[in-house]
Amino acid sequence: MLKEWQNDLDYTGIVRGEKNPTYSDFKKIWPKRASESGLPYQLSDFKLVNLLYRLRNVLVY
Repeated sequence: MLKEWQNDLDYTGIVRGEKNPTYSDFKKIWPKRASESGLPYQLSDFKLVNLLYRLRNVLVY
């Protein structure tokens, strides 16, 4: 997927939001149990709405 992003870059070098993988794309490869990943995160933590909520103070500050 990263290789596709590199090929699709426009002259600005910006990866556009419409190129983001979907939740279902990640759900296919995400471990079913938290113990399998070894990370203290869940898949839902990486949704854009959750990321923006967690970073809200940094964005406003």
